[in-house]
Amino acid sequence: MSTIFEEYPIINNKLNEVKKTIDDRLTTSEIKFSKVVRSIFNENSKLIRPSLVLIASEYNENVSEKAISLAAAVEMMHVASLVHDDIIDNAKTRRNQPTINEQYDIGYAVICGDYLFSKAFEIIFESQDLKGISKMGNNVTNMVFGEVEQYLDKYNQEINVERYLSMIEKKTASFFATSLTLGAYLAKVKQKEIDLLELIGKNMGMLFQIQDDLLDFKSNNITGKTSNMSDLKRGIYSLPIIIAMENDLKFKEYLKSEDINYDNIKTYLTNNKALEKCDDYIQKYYQETIKLINELSNNNVKEKLNYLVNKLLRREK
Repeated sequence: MSTIFEEYPIINNKLNEVKKTIDDRLTTSEIKFSKVVRSIFNENSKLIRPSLVLIASEYNENVSEKAISLAAAVEMMHVASLVHDDIIDNAKTRRNQPTINEQYDIGYAVICGDYLFSKAFEIIFESQDLKGISKMGNNVTNMVFGEVEQYLDKYNQEINVERYLSMIEKKTASFFATSLTLGAYLAKVKQKEIDLLELIGKNMGMLFQIQDDLLDFKSNNITGKTSNMSDLKRGIYSLPIIIAMENDLKFKEYLKSEDINYDNIKTYLTNNKALEKCDDYIQKYYQETIKLINELSNNNVKEKLNYLVNKLLRREK
């Protein structure tokens, strides 16, 4: 279970209910298939996106049960996208666990991902909230186009920061925004406040993704679904790499070699101050997120979002 909300037992209890709902909704007569699909959900998952649904729903305490179901749908959607990412990337591990495509095959992994998408939308349709349904549909479209941008930019050494930011806004930030919006729709929040929550989600998602990319190079252990060296060798460039390429032609040439060394990469990034510049972007999105959160009308929601964004800023994995 996520320990992010250890200081908020009520949220943690609700996240436990989210996990139980996921288990219940993924149970089928095909026992082996159910077991495989449920195994995709990592026990140590941060559960950030479902927590955003729950927090935004706290504008109306009477929708708690429905919020748990929607939060479960959001997590299913997120995990489904990870399964498909692993297929595209031919990733063998995620968070130190074998991927479904590695344990079985690509066909089986596609079926698992599609099943999770279908179950997520099943729950969302049950809410009968047309705005929420439309918002999640737009979110999936954004995720797909973000993946398209990343795929088309493989080995593109002319990729710039603006293009990278556009990609992560679609792949990551839009989902944070959607998660908050779904909870707010459920709680019947006024549109002006929903618009504010959406901006908060986008900025928080940008912070989260840049931090994620930066941690690959700041920590002693390579984190994430697969090593960043694997991403680099497949021509996927994150923000630290893009900044370094813009500042050093020798680094661009080095990336073309077949024997890329992790320590050498870290040296280039340090010498080019690429990691420091990534921190600048993180601070920019952090400050904007805090500013927007403080404009919210609900002190309970404001408090929990402030807590969460500070947790995300300080995370080390």
